[in-house]
Amino acid sequence: VRFLVPGLIPAGMMGMIAGEGGHGKSMTTLELAAALSVGRCAFGRKYDNPVRGKTLLISCEDDWARTIVPRLAALGADRSKILR
Repeated sequence: VRFLVPGLIPAGMMGMIAGEGGHGKSMTTLELAAALSVGRCAFGRKYDNPVRGKTLLISCEDDWARTIVPRLAALGADRSKILR
C-alpha cells in the first residue's frame, strides 16, 4: 500500500471520515488538501517525499466562499490544486 500520509492515509483509495459534528472532520480534510496542494507533510508530521497533487472536495455543509476558502487560505493551500 502506498500512503499519502505514511501509516495513516493510503493513496489511491476511497476513504471516509465520520463522526459527530464539531470534532474537526472538515478541518482535517482541509489540512490534508492544503498539504497535498503544496507538497508538504500533513498534520505536523515529518516524512520523506510528501505527495503534491490535486484534491476534489465535496462538501454538503460548509459554504465554499465563506468557510472553505478562508480556511484553505489560512492553511497555506494552493487553491488552483483544489477542485470542488
